[in-house]
Amino acid sequence: MEKELEVEATTEPEEHPKKVAKLDGDDALLLWLKGKDVWNKWMEQNPKAEVSFEGVKFNYAWLKNQLVDQEHIKSQL
Repeated sequence: MEKELEVEATTEPEEHPKKVAKLDGDDALLLWLKGKDVWNKWMEQNPKAEVSFEGVKFNYAWLKNQLVDQEHIKSQL
């Protein structure tokens, strides 16, 4: 879980429907941990996004061990 969240906008020709953004696992957790303002902004930009926290551990001790290099997030736990 040491990676930073990288969510890119999808652009497709107009004859194809826009792809639905997907956010799951560690990426969903990292975005959630950045706080409500960041989360809400992402959700406003991706209103039809498919979000899943399936398999994510919300145990504080486990999270702190996984976020060793992310002090700005770790300090919020």
